[in-house]
Amino acid sequence: MNIEQLLDSRRQVRVFDDINIPDKLLIRNLLNTTHRLVPSKQNLLPYKVHVLGPECKKEKLILYNLSKLNDTKDVHNTCSLAPYVLIFTNRLAKTNPAVQRRIDKQGHDYFMCDPKEYKKNVDGIEVGMFASTLTALCLEKEIDVSFMKCFPHWPGGQHYWKELPFVDETPFLTMSLGYRKNKQQPRHQGLVGEDKPEVNEVINWI
Repeated sequence: MNIEQLLDSRRQVRVFDDINIPDKLLIRNLLNTTHRLVPSKQNLLPYKVHVLGPECKKEKLILYNLSKLNDTKDVHNTCSLAPYVLIFTNRLAKTNPAVQRRIDKQGHDYFMCDPKEYKKNVDGIEVGMFASTLTALCLEKEIDVSFMKCFPHWPGGQHYWKELPFVDETPFLTMSLGYRKNKQQPRHQGLVGEDKPEVNEVINWI
């Protein structure tokens, strides 16, 4: 399949196969390849990707329970129990030589490298670029992916994450990787009525 067909094949998977799971080395290689390919302003990558592998069942259950805080009857976020779950958080970026030269010689300000200012990075745009690149690479290997933002956000929600102490910065997004539970069933495409707006409502040619 070409890239358009690959991306068109993605669906939001709710239930992943917990027996037939992607090899850890394959997932590691996909993550490493994404890191190599993903664009980033000045190559600073101001985020961290925490990887919960197949053995992290306790941590995933905690994440699943966090996703139900707003609605204890909501069972739709079972993607949190996938074989591999990524939690994207903020990160204090280190300067690279080019950035440091601009700081020293031209007085440029890079808030994502400033210990006092980096927490202002709350939009997660670069996280989306990483997730999109990884999605394409996963689909090429017939690995399903899902995304979730149903969890306590910061500021204000930090105390809910105390059972996952590695999440010590603002969480932006979680991403689940694996094979869907029942390959005979189509992957979830959204609830009835969850239709996209028309293209001209989103894309505005001037």
